[in-house]
Amino acid sequence: MVDLSVKLANLELKNPLVAGSGPLTHSSSTLKRAIESGLGAIVTKTCTHTPYFRTYPRMEEYLVDFPTKKDNVWYKPDFWALYHRDHLQHQEPEKWVATIAEAMKLAKANDCKVIGSIEAGGDLAAWVQLAEMHEQAGVDALELNFCCPHPMVVSKSYEKGNPVGAWTGKDPVLGTQIVQAIKAKVNLPVFPKLTPEAEDPAAIASALKEAGAAGVTCLSRNLSLRIDIENAQTLGYSYCSTSGPGTKEFSLRWVAKIASEVGVPVMAANGPSKWQDFIEFMMGGAHAVQTCSALMIYGYKYVKELLRDMEKFMARKGYQKASDVVGLVLPIPPSSEIPQKIPARFGLIDPEKCIGCGRCPHVCFYDALTVQDKKGHIDPDHCVGCGLCQYVCPFEAIGYQNRASEDEYIAALRRSE
Repeated sequence: MVDLSVKLANLELKNPLVAGSGPLTHSSSTLKRAIESGLGAIVTKTCTHTPYFRTYPRMEEYLVDFPTKKDNVWYKPDFWALYHRDHLQHQEPEKWVATIAEAMKLAKANDCKVIGSIEAGGDLAAWVQLAEMHEQAGVDALELNFCCPHPMVVSKSYEKGNPVGAWTGKDPVLGTQIVQAIKAKVNLPVFPKLTPEAEDPAAIASALKEAGAAGVTCLSRNLSLRIDIENAQTLGYSYCSTSGPGTKEFSLRWVAKIASEVGVPVMAANGPSKWQDFIEFMMGGAHAVQTCSALMIYGYKYVKELLRDMEKFMARKGYQKASDVVGLVLPIPPSSEIPQKIPARFGLIDPEKCIGCGRCPHVCFYDALTVQDKKGHIDPDHCVGCGLCQYVCPFEAIGYQNRASEDEYIAALRRSE
C-alpha cells in the first residue's frame, strides 16, 4: 500500500487532494459532501464583508468544448474549459462561520482538514476580524483570497477605494501588511492564493513568505474572453474567467518556480483534471493540489477514482509514499543547458508501418518531409528533429536517431534559409 499522506507546512493531510474554494464548498450540504468524499482537505467558499461581492457578479457557468456521449454519460474528455463567473460567499460572515463550525465535527471524524477562505479588500481590521472568526470556528488554516479576477472589471472605483481580490494580489505591499496583521492576532497557518494577473507571482510569493505566510496557493484563474460569433456578442455578457486542462501548464510553471526558488510550501490550483495532472503538479513541487472545476463537472464521486489511480501509479513506479514524488523534477534546468542535455537528432520513417497517407509533410516547415513511392521520406540533411511529425502520424511510423554532432544540426537548420 502506498502512503498517500502529505505534509503541507504544519498540516498533516491524509492525501494531497484538496477541494478548491467555490460552489463545491458554499453551503452546509456541499461541505458535508466534500468532507465525506475522501479529500485530504477542503477550502471553504470565500467569506467577505463586502455586500456587493456576496451576490455579484451574477453566477454563470459555461462548459465549453466538452463533448458528451449518450452511450457513456460519464465520458471524460482530455480537454475542456469551464468559462465562468461567480460571486463570493453569499452568507453574512457570522452565519457562514457558524455553518463551518458545525461542519468541523464531521471534518475531524473524517480526518479532513478545513481551510477557511476570507477576503476583505484593503481593510486590515476586517481581514483580522474574519480570520479570528474562522479561528474560533475551528478551521485548520486560512486561505487569503488575493486572487478573484472579477473585481478587476466590476468598477474602476475598486482599484482606488477597495482593492478586492486580484487587486490585492498584485500589490505586494498590501499583501504583506494583510499577512502580518493576521499573523499578529491569529495562530493559524496562512496561505495567500496568488493571482496570475500579477507581473511576477514568484516575487509576490517571496514577499508573502517573509511576512509570515506558511505557504501559498498557486494559482487562481485569470480574466478571459470568449465571443459567440453567431450572435456577435461576448459569451456571458462580459469578461469571465477560465479553468480546466488548458490552464495547467501555465500554473505548473509558477508552481515549479515558486517551489524551487522561493522555497515555500505550495498548494497547486488551476488546471488539474486527470489523475496524471495531480502527479505532474506534485513532481513540479506542490505538496497538495486543489481542484474545483473537475469536481464541479464529475462530482465528488470522482475523488475516489483519482485517489485509486494515483495510488496505482505510485505503486507501479515503486514510490512508497506520496511525498516521494514532491519536487521530483526540481530544479528546472535553464534552457541554455538544452544543447548539452538533449542530443541533436533527425527523423526516421519505418517503411513497414508507413502507408504513405501524406499527413506528415503538411507539418514540416524545414523541407525535410516528402512522400515518395507511396511512402513517407525524411531528408536528414534538412530535418531539425523538432518532433511534430511524430505526433500527427496515426500509424506510429516515425522515430528519431541522434546526430553524430551538433554541427550536423546547425547545418540542417541553415539549409532551410
